[in-house]
Amino acid sequence: MTEPTLTRRNSALSFDWPSHSITISLSRIRETGGETRAEVVAVNPKGILTQQSINLLSGRSRAQLAKELDRKHQLESLSWDTVLETVCVLGLRELRKGEPVIVLQPHEQPNVPLLLNPLVYQKHQTLIYAPGGSCKSYLALYLALLACHGANQNGFRAVSCPVLYLDWELDAETIGTRLTRLYKGHPELNVFAPYYRACNQPLHEEVEFIAGEIQEKGIQLVIIDSAIMACGDDLNSTQAPKQLQRALRTMGCSSIVLSHVAKNTDTKTAYGNVFFQNLCRNQYEVELMDETEEQKRITLTHRKINFGALQQPKGLTFDFSGNACHVSAFDPQAEDEGHEDASLPIPSRIRNLLEDGMPRTAKEIATELGEGHPTVRATLNRHDRRKWSKLSNGKWSVTSSK
Repeated sequence: MTEPTLTRRNSALSFDWPSHSITISLSRIRETGGETRAEVVAVNPKGILTQQSINLLSGRSRAQLAKELDRKHQLESLSWDTVLETVCVLGLRELRKGEPVIVLQPHEQPNVPLLLNPLVYQKHQTLIYAPGGSCKSYLALYLALLACHGANQNGFRAVSCPVLYLDWELDAETIGTRLTRLYKGHPELNVFAPYYRACNQPLHEEVEFIAGEIQEKGIQLVIIDSAIMACGDDLNSTQAPKQLQRALRTMGCSSIVLSHVAKNTDTKTAYGNVFFQNLCRNQYEVELMDETEEQKRITLTHRKINFGALQQPKGLTFDFSGNACHVSAFDPQAEDEGHEDASLPIPSRIRNLLEDGMPRTAKEIATELGEGHPTVRATLNRHDRRKWSKLSNGKWSVTSSK
């Protein structure tokens, strides 16, 4: 029997027998519950003969498929049983061999280059987690535009590159509306736009196709919005972060993964299993400092880095006036120097004030901090039952644990 020509594209495999005018491909290969299942597509010059899922380790499954294919396309001097046996054996061998064993060589300390300084390293993941309503999707889209243009703005310096926005939460029209507002707020960034794809299936189930798009379009940065949907599994399980990391590794480029915040914990962390934080190389917490009808201000606090020292907190203001979105930077450490604890975000200053055990109304807190009443009231409501609690008399007091 003539050996087929084997072509590998990421984890998808294609077997071609030119002399018999047939091609068999394997994709979406998964090993679960003692089975190794794959999606098999058989093609001849007239078109697709079959597309179905089979267990690569099951002789019965292969035999049934061979009978079906023989009815549609009879082979000369070759049997479909032999073809499928070859595909399954060689396919599993190719997928399981992994990287070659080498003799380890000494290297100097690697200088990992940044794609979007200081947030994103080339070919590594950055995890950004934030509570709902903290502008994390606007932030991700703004960072995508900076990367598309190679811009130097608001303390970020980007390498110009194509970007892919993978969206499990909204749709192209909604993200397109946000893009329009950012263009109005930043006319200098309206030359390029990121690629976009609305996603419905977990990332690991579509990674072969997405990796192919990444390779074809030369994409160097992927945005995952957000982890809870991209994983397609219980985020508190160990399986979810491992599936995500395998998929990101297959894509082979830089990534920003957006995540929500774990609730009912004393310390803010990304929602889900601890491996989400352990497996990423760079991690930022986003906190909404204050907001009005036309403005939101956030801080980005650096929580983890594997390649150097932690950066100082960064502050960004999102101004939505005039149906636009303009982003500007501020220094959360130096702002409002005339107030006590002025270098701290407003939630921390409120917490410090209430630590004296004396309940206060929102208006009293605003007066003592020198902040606007609407801003303080919104901050109190946002962190209710986590940093403090509202009493029956309408006053606010700290919770039992900080």
